[in-house]
Amino acid sequence: MYDVSSPVLVAGGQQGALRERLEVAESEAATFAGGVEGIASAPAIGCPYAHAAPVVQRTHADLVVRKLLRIRERPTGVSPRQAVNAFRRSMIISTIRCTLTYLVFPFVLPALGLVTDTGVVISIVIGALAMTCDIFSIRRFFAADHKWRWHFSTVAFAVICLLGVLLVKDVVHMIG
Repeated sequence: MYDVSSPVLVAGGQQGALRERLEVAESEAATFAGGVEGIASAPAIGCPYAHAAPVVQRTHADLVVRKLLRIRERPTGVSPRQAVNAFRRSMIISTIRCTLTYLVFPFVLPALGLVTDTGVVISIVIGALAMTCDIFSIRRFFAADHKWRWHFSTVAFAVICLLGVLLVKDVVHMIG
């Protein structure tokens, strides 16, 4: 038996038989390659996990709020985790404002003999800052298409309304 792949010097009479074996081997290889091509040309199943960003279905209300908040499309680098952090930050600022307004300014400062009128001014500044942070957190939730955007936005909007009422009261108190 001859090894077709090795370079062998073949005598005249055996050369024809060797060529015949080589042709048979090539046709068998072609048949095998055709089978492989058939397998390779089969549709690829692919990964069951969708690696592309999911298509977000937005309601008419979502589109109205996005237009009101001037959000075009999802900005790069905005994630649901960042939206939650922005919400947490705005709630902390609102908590600090309420603590100062209802605990420190009316009770702690007078007990220490440090009664001043700067408490109202500080309350107005912190309240405006808290309202601004609440608006930015709502923007962040809608920009990230967070699944709880309506729930968080309802809470943030309620806080904005309460802070607005308190802001008006503080301004009236400061003026009058």
